[in-house]
Amino acid sequence: MLGHIVFRKVYKKFMKQEGKIGLSVEGIKQRSKIGTIATAAFGIVFVVVVIIGLYLSFKGAVGIIGSIGGGITNGIVSVFGENIATDTEGRTNILVVGVGGGDHDGPNLTDSIMVASINQRTGSAAMLSIPRDLYVTAPKVGKTKINGVYDAALKRQQAATNSNTDVSLADEEEAMASLRELAEEITGVEIQYYMKIDFQGFVEVVDLVGGIEVDVPENLIDREYPNETETGYTTFYLKKGLQTLDGKTALQYARSRHSTSDYARSERQQQLIKSLLEKVISKGVLTDPTKLRRMYLSISSNVTTDLNWREIVSIAGIAKDLQREKIATAVLHDDVTKIGGFLYTPNREYFGGASVSIPNGATAANTNYYKDIQYFANMYFTHPSFFSSPPKILLLNGTKLNGKRVSGVAGGASALFSKFTGASVDAQNAPAALELEDTKVYYSTEENKQHLDVVSLFLPAQAIRGVSAETEYGQELGQYLQEYDLVYVIGN
Repeated sequence: MLGHIVFRKVYKKFMKQEGKIGLSVEGIKQRSKIGTIATAAFGIVFVVVVIIGLYLSFKGAVGIIGSIGGGITNGIVSVFGENIATDTEGRTNILVVGVGGGDHDGPNLTDSIMVASINQRTGSAAMLSIPRDLYVTAPKVGKTKINGVYDAALKRQQAATNSNTDVSLADEEEAMASLRELAEEITGVEIQYYMKIDFQGFVEVVDLVGGIEVDVPENLIDREYPNETETGYTTFYLKKGLQTLDGKTALQYARSRHSTSDYARSERQQQLIKSLLEKVISKGVLTDPTKLRRMYLSISSNVTTDLNWREIVSIAGIAKDLQREKIATAVLHDDVTKIGGFLYTPNREYFGGASVSIPNGATAANTNYYKDIQYFANMYFTHPSFFSSPPKILLLNGTKLNGKRVSGVAGGASALFSKFTGASVDAQNAPAALELEDTKVYYSTEENKQHLDVVSLFLPAQAIRGVSAETEYGQELGQYLQEYDLVYVIGN
């Protein structure tokens, strides 16, 4: 009871300062005044880090940080929080987008799109990026690249409400509903909330924590990076290797796309997110009330969302306990040998000359074929910890027909494993005399057995712990289990 009284006093104290630090619901829902929104790379940090920051800055307001932390957490959430919306799996899914804004061409094109998911039951989180060039058929909008859905829906809404000059929050929410509905169709998961991000918040927070370290995989040269110059472009160059990036450079790294693919751009954004998350957590930012207030002030003035203040406080109670090793990242792309490889680039002539992506199995006449993506997304968002650290797997072909080994079985299964799980997979034939009627999977520890919760969703098998050296081929299988987490012998 005493704790509840204290927290109410804290709440009142903070609400008196809402004009300074932007804690009111209306403050959170204000449309960005800066207007140049470029990337959603900051979205998950808002969800996972800044919500924690808001929560801990609450503690800092009355000088209580440290030993009583756990009680503070529970008290704040129980007094001020409210139940946040979830799907049937206990996941809260948030659509995070960034748009051009301001005076840019196509200011309302959502050039960065991702679904961020926090799983309350497992204490894990996942991010799935959807490429801007995915060609879709959207309700009330028609056929277009997915980055044009919000813009088209917004224009439609403004025309319907005769608000063609100023964009109201109601117009934005109605237009965002169209994009959210489409994102739900693509992923097959219910999306409860949305956030629209201004890049200025990303730049300010990166600078606030003293920059972030990023391991650049290869030299990046973009000679057409947009800039406020006479030509409208400048050259952006970043050297391969470990770099410490300030806010401006980190944003350029996130936005650059002319020298690499749209898929690579999404991967860089997620790399930045993880680096920023690591920096914020490891450098004590979340225990510094001054930095937290500055962080939240920056974000609240650069974000439009339908999360209200109480829902943010509730999410804090979940997000504060997220383990970094349980945060998974993935991108939908066109490489079938890697996780998320469910897209391909069709012939341009069927799409008015435009370079677009569509799902495997889709056609120009039927673009919205999302069966494989939905199957993957359900596994991915339900088991983020598996995808953040997938197992090492060996596939042995134990299939025979009329006494002869059927070729290609293990290789075909390997391709499925790669794009559905991201696991490290080797494939080869089983010992020549070995033939199994039913597929079996061998494991050596209970930890490795847990991987089967995911893998068995698309490759069922009889699970066996360990092998006896006396058993036929047991010695060979035993050696394999010393190197691999799971050893499959695929049967007839």
